[in-house]
Amino acid sequence: MDFLDPKKERLNRIALFVSYALVAFAIGIASVVLLYQTDGYCVDGKGAVDRCGLVFVSSQPSGANLYVDGELRKTRTNTKLNLQSGTYALRVVQEGYREWNRNITVLGGDVQRYDYPFLIPITLTTSGVTTFANTIVFATQSPDKRWIVIAEDGQSPTIHLYDVKNPDNPVASTLTLPNSIVTAGDGVQTWKAAEWSNNNRHLVLLHSYVTAGTQNQEYLLLDRQSPASSRNLTRELSLAAGDQLSLFDKKPTQYYVYNAEGKTLRTAAVGGSAPTTLQLSRVLAYKTYADDTILYVTDTPPSGKTVAGKASVVLQQANQTRVLRQLPSTATTYLLDIAQYSGDWYVVVGADTEKGVQIYRNPLDEALPSASAVPSPIRFLKVNSPTYVAFSASTQYVVAENGQQLAVYDAEYGQQYSYALTAGIDAPQPHVVWMDGNRFIYVSGGKIQVLDYDNLNAQTLQEASANWPVFFSSDYKAVFNLQHTPGATTRLARTSLIVK
Repeated sequence: MDFLDPKKERLNRIALFVSYALVAFAIGIASVVLLYQTDGYCVDGKGAVDRCGLVFVSSQPSGANLYVDGELRKTRTNTKLNLQSGTYALRVVQEGYREWNRNITVLGGDVQRYDYPFLIPITLTTSGVTTFANTIVFATQSPDKRWIVIAEDGQSPTIHLYDVKNPDNPVASTLTLPNSIVTAGDGVQTWKAAEWSNNNRHLVLLHSYVTAGTQNQEYLLLDRQSPASSRNLTRELSLAAGDQLSLFDKKPTQYYVYNAEGKTLRTAAVGGSAPTTLQLSRVLAYKTYADDTILYVTDTPPSGKTVAGKASVVLQQANQTRVLRQLPSTATTYLLDIAQYSGDWYVVVGADTEKGVQIYRNPLDEALPSASAVPSPIRFLKVNSPTYVAFSASTQYVVAENGQQLAVYDAEYGQQYSYALTAGIDAPQPHVVWMDGNRFIYVSGGKIQVLDYDNLNAQTLQEASANWPVFFSSDYKAVFNLQHTPGATTRLARTSLIVK
């Protein structure tokens, strides 16, 4: 027997130890490889370890097939890829959906996230929610995307409310404004949804009407949860004929009051405590953020030193005030926006007389060499005579636009994209709008158009009227829009964005 033979027993022990060592070595190598892969390293075909780029890919719906340079990967979205430096063709494919494609450039040590691919069904199924007999006077959706409000024409409009928490089965109800808060005119009247509060309950309405040949307007606060509690803000705040109202910090009890004729801006409150006191004069345009930040244009800067033909752009935040730049005081439209992204403040400034807009990052923190110096912009978005600027829902992107000409800045990667839309924008839409944090949406040729921020993956959806906005459910699994019908009426339609 071998175990009685000392020589053979010694050889068996050596073989066993060698086996243990080999197993331990293999485990160690595998652990090192896994550790390197986790940290963004990969092994090439010759066995050399190189620093790779990490690429995260997600999609809606998830679980889609992923192709890199035409090769099907074993993992599906949502997943992580370790790719060596180079350029790759990335494809996201799911049965029943249109493909999502993009060429990506990977550098060693990079981390890139493509968590926004949105797959649209090849075949769209649209059904009618309801049909309206009268002219639609306004349509809007709450910030949380749960509530759609549509009003039909009338002395006091018929206001329809749709709860689309379950987009497959919208729940409809009717809201009635109290007659006591609506001023009856004797001529043509119009209604406009001005602004939602951040509680998704209150909606500011602008009612324009004619009395004895004189054009008038009033602001009403619609309470969708308790319509009887709706109020006439113009009366309660004693607004003048030329006053324009907007929410202060999106609160339904606090407001900014701007008078275009007198160029004054002040704060006011109704049914609650007054907001931070503000009284500015010679204001040509303004944009606010939260409860302590205001970006405005004035022909009389804080220093009091006016310059003929020039207006100053001023950023005021808490106790800090700084002039960012000067613009022509004769501009028709000033373009202002401000947002936070990854802890940094981004400010966009321009005018329709310029050849683009300036983007600033943390302009209040920049050390200036003198009291008269101004901060330096980090980027110039070139668009001749821009008419519109806006941050995306994620605030990662900001767009400057003039008609079909767009320029987009990506705050995450510091990249810029400039292009012209191939499909025209149907009137009366003045510009495209952000669909979400990464995509634009607009109506062209009577159909909805969707495209990524960088003009890729353009898709045509269902028929829509360019007179009204397009609405999505909060999970973006359904889209609602107003469509004209052959009987010269309008219907609210629902289209599923999920293949079942």
